[in-house]
Amino acid sequence: MPVTDVTFTGVDEHTDLHQLIALSNANPNVEWGFLYSPSQQGNPGRYPSTYFLKKTLALAPSSVRIALHICGSGVDELLTAEPVVTTLVEKLAARTGRLQLNFNHRKRPVDLQALAHFITGNPSLQVITQIHGGNIDVQPGLFNILGFAPANHAMLFDSSGGRGQVATTLEAPRFGIPCGYAGGIGADNVIERSSAINAMVGDLDTWIDMESSLRTTTGATDWFDLQKCMITLNAFKQYV
Repeated sequence: MPVTDVTFTGVDEHTDLHQLIALSNANPNVEWGFLYSPSQQGNPGRYPSTYFLKKTLALAPSSVRIALHICGSGVDELLTAEPVVTTLVEKLAARTGRLQLNFNHRKRPVDLQALAHFITGNPSLQVITQIHGGNIDVQPGLFNILGFAPANHAMLFDSSGGRGQVATTLEAPRFGIPCGYAGGIGADNVIERSSAINAMVGDLDTWIDMESSLRTTTGATDWFDLQKCMITLNAFKQYV
């Protein structure tokens, strides 16, 4: 089916949440990605503080669709039930948000048995794992462990690993699992990329995710830019 949903990732403490809520009310196909890193949370830029995340997850209206992206060592902490990240995910699940796990299995191996147990143990929570060069063994590993593809597991194809580089080729969906596509998508190419993705996925539900193209640098820090989100969304509406 055509790409209909968009995830704007990187909401930070500089973001006007009142404006974000207004955009959500007018555009129910938009999801907002919030990044969590245990080591970087609270620093200026794209990793908001734990306090900010908890407050937003608890108080944002239900019209605001949220995906929480757990990064790096936060994935290990989640799989070992560390209290801080566990609380964040509980608040996310309470509002039926989606969870994305950002890790590089080749550089920092993740316990796939624990990951499989987490996915199947939280059937009402959609869990997204990334597909890129560092994670080529993750999906086959999960399938070998479980023998099936859980209905609440989705995949995000991002060959650039979050660096905002346009993929030279698009990968086809696997195991009939819902999938998203990221990598260098922005206002200038969102129609072209969406059309190419639609031709690849057929009838599967899919979405596009963007991050790097939505930031504006002020001084030494780049900030999430809602104006760029609106420009991109207006371009995307020409496609849908």
